[in-house]
Amino acid sequence: MPGVAIGSWTWDTDSQELRRGEARLQLTVLERDLLAFLADNPGVTVSRAELLRHVWSYSPKARTRAVANAVARLRAKLGDDASSLVTVYAKGYRLEIHTDTDLVGRQREVVAIREALQIHRFVTLYGLGGVGKTRLARSMRHRSQGTLWVGVGSMTMQQEVICAVAGALEVGAEAATAEGIGAALQGLGRVLLVLDEAEQVGDGLLQLVDLWLARAPDIQVLLTSRVVHGDGPCVHVAPLDAASAAELFRQRVELVRPGLTFDEAQLASTLAPLEGLPLALELAAARMRVLDLDELHRRLDARLELLRDRTKSMEAVLRTTWDLLDTPEQRVLSAGALFPTGFTLQEVEHVAGFDAVDPLEALARASLVVRDGSRFRLLEMVRHFAEQRAPKAFLTPFVSWAVTRADVHNERYYAHGPSSLDVFRDEAPALREALRLAHVPAERARLVLAIDLHDRAFGPARDLYEDLHALPLDELPVELAAEVAMARAFEKHHGEGDALELATAALAWARRTDSPDRVARAWLILVPEQWLRHGAAEALEEAQHLVQYVLQHTVRPRTKALSLRELALWHLQLNQLQPAREWLLKSLACVEAGDLGTQSQVVRGLAMLYERLGQPSEGVKVLEETYQELLQHEDWSRAPRSLAISFGGTLLDAGQVERGREILEREVARARAAGDVQQALLAELVLVETEPDPDKAERITVRIREQAQRVGRTDLVGIAEFNIGAMRHVRGELQAAETCYDHALQLSAGRDELVHTVVSAWRALIVAERGQREEAAAALAAHASAAGLAASVVALCRAVLSGPEAWEQAKRQTAPHPLTDRTQQLCERLA
Repeated sequence: MPGVAIGSWTWDTDSQELRRGEARLQLTVLERDLLAFLADNPGVTVSRAELLRHVWSYSPKARTRAVANAVARLRAKLGDDASSLVTVYAKGYRLEIHTDTDLVGRQREVVAIREALQIHRFVTLYGLGGVGKTRLARSMRHRSQGTLWVGVGSMTMQQEVICAVAGALEVGAEAATAEGIGAALQGLGRVLLVLDEAEQVGDGLLQLVDLWLARAPDIQVLLTSRVVHGDGPCVHVAPLDAASAAELFRQRVELVRPGLTFDEAQLASTLAPLEGLPLALELAAARMRVLDLDELHRRLDARLELLRDRTKSMEAVLRTTWDLLDTPEQRVLSAGALFPTGFTLQEVEHVAGFDAVDPLEALARASLVVRDGSRFRLLEMVRHFAEQRAPKAFLTPFVSWAVTRADVHNERYYAHGPSSLDVFRDEAPALREALRLAHVPAERARLVLAIDLHDRAFGPARDLYEDLHALPLDELPVELAAEVAMARAFEKHHGEGDALELATAALAWARRTDSPDRVARAWLILVPEQWLRHGAAEALEEAQHLVQYVLQHTVRPRTKALSLRELALWHLQLNQLQPAREWLLKSLACVEAGDLGTQSQVVRGLAMLYERLGQPSEGVKVLEETYQELLQHEDWSRAPRSLAISFGGTLLDAGQVERGREILEREVARARAAGDVQQALLAELVLVETEPDPDKAERITVRIREQAQRVGRTDLVGIAEFNIGAMRHVRGELQAAETCYDHALQLSAGRDELVHTVVSAWRALIVAERGQREEAAAALAAHASAAGLAASVVALCRAVLSGPEAWEQAKRQTAPHPLTDRTQQLCERLA
C-alpha cells in the first residue's frame, strides 16, 4: 500500500512508521496510534472527543490534556513539517497531506509569493474556494525559518482568532489577548504566521495583523482568503491551465487506479467543464474508482452533484462563498449567471435593475467574476450555482434584453451576411437560454429566427424544427410571420413534409409584406426546391423570374448578389457555361466590400465554372484572393469555411497537392473544433482523394459515409458511395462497385449533374467488362450532350469502346484532372 506523505516524511501504513529516506522517527505507542488515526482520515477535522475514544479509549467527557500534550510532542518531532498537524479552533485537529504533486502548474504563483515576501511583511493569497490557496501557502513552510499555521476558516470574530493563535503558540489563557499574542510572537524571532481561510473575519483581522506586525518586527504574515482584505500586496491564485489540470488529474487517478492511461483528446474534453479547479479535479479523479472516462464525461453535466465525497464538495465550497456575499452582490452574481458566455456591465444592470459597479468590483475581488476584454464571465460551476438562485423577477428583463439583441442580429445578417455577426457567437448561448424561458409567441419567434441564422452561419446546426413549427403564424405580425415561414422552408426536418409547399407558402407570406427584399429572399429558397421537384430547367425558369423581379425593385446588395448567383448556378447545371460566367461576374460586382460570406459563395460558383471548363488553375486564381482576405479577417463562418474547402480541392485538381492537403486538414480541424460535423465531413471527402493507400482510403470513406448518414447529408452519402464504388471498381470487385454506383445514381439524380453523369459513365464500363458492349455504348450515348469535365469523362469511356486508335487519340486530347485520370485507370481494363 502506498504511504501517506506528511511534509517531507512518509507514514508507512503497513509498518506504522514515519520515514524520511533511511531515517525513522521514534514515536511512542500513543503518538503512533494518534498519527495512524489522523492519517486514516487525511484532511478531516477530528474532534478531541473522537481521539479520546478511539486512541486513548477514554470517555469523551474525560477532563484531560492528553490529546493536547500528544499533539505538542508530535509537532516537536515533526520539526519544519509540524504545520501539517493543524489545530482547528473549538473543533479538533486535522492532518493536512502535502506532496510535491500538490503544486502542479503553480511555478508562477510560488515565485510571486516568494518575491512578495522578500519585499513585504504582509501578503494575501486570494482566489476562488477550491483553487489551491492553502496548498500554496503550505509550500512556503519549506522556504522560511519557522512557520506558525493557524486555520481560521470558521471564525468571524477577533477573539476567536486570538484564541486560535494562542492555541498554536501553546500559551496560557492569560496570554490570549491581542497584546499577549504580540508579545509571544516577538519572542519567536523570524516566523511566517499563516492565517488560512481568513475570508469571514473581515476588518477585525486586519487590525490584529497590524498590531502583531508592529509588536513583532521579525515576523511575516501570509493570509489565504477568498476575498481581498485591505489594499496590501496580493497574489491571485487562478485555476490551472489545461495541461496542468490534466497532469494533476492523472496523478490523482494514479492513486486510485494505478496504471490507467487516457486518450489525450478525450481527457481534455472531459476535464474542460472543471475549468482547472484543483478541488474539482481531485473529486472527479476520486470518482474514477468506479467510472471510466467516457462515463465521467457524461455525468459531469450534473457536476456539482457528482463532485463530492464524504468530507468535502464543490457545492459546499460555493455555498460558503455565496453566504459571504451581501444581497446586492448575490443579485448581481445571479443576474450575470443568466448569461452563459459572459456579460457586460450594462447587460447585468439591465437584468438586476440597479447600479452594479460596486457589487461587480466586490465580486471581482472575491475571484467570482473574471474580466475578459469588455465583458465579464463566471466559471461554469459558479454560474451553474448562482443561476439556480436567480430571482424569478430577473427572467422578464433578461428575455427582453435577448429579444432586442435578436432583432439587431437578424437585421445585420439580412443586410450584410454572416461576416457581420462575430459578436453573435458570444451572445447566441444567452439567446438560447432566453428561448427556454420565453413564452410570448412574438418573442419566441424573434429569438428562434436569430438562433436559426447563427446556426446557418457558424454551425453546428441545432434542430429548431419543433420550435419553428410550434409558432402560430396567424398570431404574429405579418413581417415576423413571413420570416418564420422562410425559416421553416429553409430548415426542412430531414426531408419530412413538402419542402416545395413550405417554400411556396413562404413566398406567399413575403408578398403580404411591403418589402421587396423579403420577397426576393423567399424566392431564393423556392428556386432550389423547384429544381429538386421538377429539374434544372424549371429551376432556371424560376431563377429568371427572381432576377427579373430583383432588377425591377430595390433590394439589398447581398440579396441582389445571391439572386444573380442563383441564376448563374442553374445555367451551370444545364452546361450553359457562357451565361453562367456572365451572371457570376455581375453577381460579384454587387457584393459589398467586407461581406466575405456572400463573396465566398459567388467566388465558389466561379471556381465550379472553371472546373466544368477543365481549367482548375483559373479556379485557383479566383479563390486565392478571397481566401487570403479570410485569413486576414479570421472570418470562419460556414460560407468561408466552404470556400476554404473548395480552395483546397481546387489546389489538388491543379496539382498543388501539398498545399491543398494543408488547407483541407486545417479546415477539418476548424470544423471539428466548432462542432460542425457536416463541414468536417465535406473537407474529409475531398482530402481522402490524396490518400496513397487504397485500403485505408476506402476505410476512411466508409466512415465518412456512415457519419453523413447519421447527420442526414444525403449529398455527402452519394459522393462517398461514388468514391467507394470507384475504389472497388479498380480492384475488379464489379458487383460491389455496381451496388455503390446504383446508390450514388439514386442520390445524385436531379441534384448533381456532374456526379450523376460520371457515375453513369463508370457504371457503363462495368457493363462493358461483362461483355455487354452495345448496352454500355447506348448508356453512354444518353450523355452525349454533357459538357465540360463530364463531357471529357464520357468521351474517354466512349473512345475505349470504339477501338485502340480512338482510345489513344482520346487520351492525348484529354486534359489532366483527377476525374479524367481515374476514368483512364478504369478504362485501361477494357483497352
